[in-house]
Amino acid sequence: MAQFEIPERTMAESSRVTIGEALEVAAMTAGDKPVDIADAAAVQTAEMRATGLSGVVPGGVGSAAQKAVATNARAEKEEEKTRLAEVVGNAAAVLPANKAVTWEDAQRVREAEEGNLAKGEEREEDGLAAALTEAARINEERGP
Repeated sequence: MAQFEIPERTMAESSRVTIGEALEVAAMTAGDKPVDIADAAAVQTAEMRATGLSGVVPGGVGSAAQKAVATNARAEKEEEKTRLAEVVGNAAAVLPANKAVTWEDAQRVREAEEGNLAKGEEREEDGLAAALTEAARINEERGP
């Protein structure tokens, strides 16, 4: 599994890693990857878990991920494709609500990602679900 580094914070800040921060870590580790349908499903699920809403936020990261999939399907050249970093690179700042990552959040994102993989495709070890899983582990170690 890829190693993730969560930036240190001051004592005044929360010690728990949020969903938005975990998405930003994925942008740093797998950000050059073109967004695919599995990424979009994972981002949409993460956004819904962060906000507590039953759907994606219009104009939010989930919507941006879905738009990226459509754009990438039409792209004729690899360099024309929208990358993961472009979609979730500033997720913590743009999510209208955010919360600390739990194991349930990480599992739901993993299920969304894996459920949308192309036949025979395997997920990268430094992708979205991996980032949320690592964040949940860190949060468990740090306690409430």
